[in-house]
Amino acid sequence: TGPPSVGRGARAASSRAGTGGEGAGSGRPRPVSASSGPISQILRATATSSTGGVAIRDKLFPQEDIPSRFCVHCRGPHLKGAPLHEHYTVADRYYGLCIDVTALATHYRKGTLPAAKDNGATQAIRWTQAGAPDVGVDLATWLPVFIDGARESKEPLRMIAVQGAKAMMRLPSHRVLPLVPLLVPPLRRGLNTFEPSTVAATLDLLRCLLSTHRGACGALLACDGFRRMLPVPNLMRRSRVKVRVGYDLKVVGGRQVMLGEFIAEVLLLMEGLGGAKGIALIKSYVPTY
Repeated sequence: TGPPSVGRGARAASSRAGTGGEGAGSGRPRPVSASSGPISQILRATATSSTGGVAIRDKLFPQEDIPSRFCVHCRGPHLKGAPLHEHYTVADRYYGLCIDVTALATHYRKGTLPAAKDNGATQAIRWTQAGAPDVGVDLATWLPVFIDGARESKEPLRMIAVQGAKAMMRLPSHRVLPLVPLLVPPLRRGLNTFEPSTVAATLDLLRCLLSTHRGACGALLACDGFRRMLPVPNLMRRSRVKVRVGYDLKVVGGRQVMLGEFIAEVLLLMEGLGGAKGIALIKSYVPTY
């Protein structure tokens, strides 16, 4: 005994009901129009409420009174007729972070530098003019150039800069001491690089200046040199990076010391020569000294 038999007429009626009024045996539902029916009414009501009563079709037309884009070069909307500037790329930032070309490197490439590397010695220089640096070299022009050249990281540029600056600093005091205010800016630029070898080379030149001339420390205090050069030693006096200092020894590149120890040595020299004013300045800019 199975289920009761269903007549042919009943099956046809159920088929028409399931297919939305299509003929019997088609099996495919009739598509529902999107513009009619409850679903389209719900979508239209939602869009109208979300846009504040404005139909979606009105959004497709071009809008008027659109605020212009902000231009970083014009500091606001782009001005008509203003020149278009190139975008700031990663390469531009890299070149901006690199140190600028020093005057010593420029003169070295042009062949106008009064000193050059001595080919017969490892770490010595030769002067291109007879009697230099005592005669024929303008100290007011070339001494700041050689001190600023200590920022060069390549050899023999740094060796020429350090050895040439020391040779000019060993001249009589009446020629060097009046130039101390001109030497503070290149010394400060070398310290502000925060590069350990450059900071060590700059402090080596400062130590040579202080130890060679008795009145150099007083001249530095008079032109506010201590205040302008002490912040960097304060930040790097705990550094344990090993650097090479000086070219006077036979060791290539100078003796190897820790940067923190060398900074402490220079600060001790500044304290001994600066007197009460020098000690007060050192304590104010190096609180843990």
